[in-house]
Amino acid sequence: MNYTLVDKDDASKKLLKKTTKMKLKEMDQLEVEYMGQTSVEALGGGIANSSYCKIIVDTQGEPQAVFGVVDTPAGYAIPWLLTTSEHRITKEWLKHCKNVIYPEMCDERKMFTNVCFKDNHATKRWLKWLGFRFQRFDDNCDRFLMDVEGITSDKDEVYNV
Repeated sequence: MNYTLVDKDDASKKLLKKTTKMKLKEMDQLEVEYMGQTSVEALGGGIANSSYCKIIVDTQGEPQAVFGVVDTPAGYAIPWLLTTSEHRITKEWLKHCKNVIYPEMCDERKMFTNVCFKDNHATKRWLKWLGFRFQRFDDNCDRFLMDVEGITSDKDEVYNV
């Protein structure tokens, strides 16, 4: 399946509305609920608060995934991704992600951090492939992080997944 990337600022109101009402894949839905939000709140808030945000749209014009970066006043950035169960990852997408999207996301940012369920193996493999490291967050979640500038502390309690 081919996809088109649409910047949130170029998206029509119709596409934005469809995106906030996407039916999330089960793991993403569980993570959203664990963080105390509905899918509409998470999708709408993510889109509204992200300085960088793209919607992945299929050939029928339906949103299949949305991702972005929320910049915080504390100087770190929160990368996020929410998908439908219909969204398919291809080798071409992975290459585009690593060679184009990820560098765009890193532009003018120093530190990325967020959390995901510790059992979300597919997401964790992808994040590890991109270079993120992991720390235990709580009994259900792991924190993923990356020092974009390459400055890391040997004292960080970081473990491999």
